[in-house]
Amino acid sequence: RLTVPWGWWTTQRAPVLTPASPLTQNPTTRASAEATLLAFRDAAGALDAARSVVDSAASLGARFQAALVLRDAGLRRWGDLGAAGQAALRAYLVSALLASSSRGPGDGLVSSQLARAWATLTKRAWGGWSVAERAAALAELESAAGGGRRPPPPRPPPCPP
Repeated sequence: RLTVPWGWWTTQRAPVLTPASPLTQNPTTRASAEATLLAFRDAAGALDAARSVVDSAASLGARFQAALVLRDAGLRRWGDLGAAGQAALRAYLVSALLASSSRGPGDGLVSSQLARAWATLTKRAWGGWSVAERAAALAELESAAGGGRRPPPPRPPPCPP
């Protein structure tokens, strides 16, 4: 198994993920860039490193790939996380989703991957939850999103006669 020290991903490998990076555009280096990414997804510290990338990377491509890693590594390590770790990962995904959606329209891909990660992990847990736990998970999402009670959009001015 590959072990990823904290901070290694953001300082040394984030450029591999940039969509316009020469490493991904050049067919001879693309295979090694993809292999690096796949190895990172299997690494022991992938969840923590991916959180760091989602929170602080300037590259949209790096944040997108990190969101994919959160889903993949979260599923792979789901049983090892325990109930508290699972809840913490889902809560992080909701907060990261809200932060990403407030960054601007360019982060739509990142936001959609974070939402998919939350949905996938919630679906993974859903069958083992009681009705109360299901309601609590949905209430947590609704609460984080502002309860779904947003002010209505302003009315347009009346048309002139």
